[in-house]
Amino acid sequence: MRYLRPQLIRLLDQARRQHRLEAMPPRLAAALTRDFLQLLPIPGPKGRVAHVALRSRTLTHGNLHRHIITIRCPDQAFYLDAIKGYLLRRGIQPIGQQTMVA
Repeated sequence: MRYLRPQLIRLLDQARRQHRLEAMPPRLAAALTRDFLQLLPIPGPKGRVAHVALRSRTLTHGNLHRHIITIRCPDQAFYLDAIKGYLLRRGIQPIGQQTMVA
């Protein structure tokens, strides 16, 4: 798994540049890389792989909260629906939303 981390960091940076987003704070980049590693389709004990997986976390700085949602889903049409559903269930009205598909 150690060799995957640099590849994921490069992929994340490449996606950030393609979407013309500013550089990410180190805590955010570390959280995304860790979530990406945990969402990789690694077979379980019975050899099955989960097709859809979701992880969410919140990074807080003062009174600002950044909700990070990483989704592995073969059908990209469901990405935004999944994110909007998560925010609605939590009662969160976002100030802004950035979406990055990698």
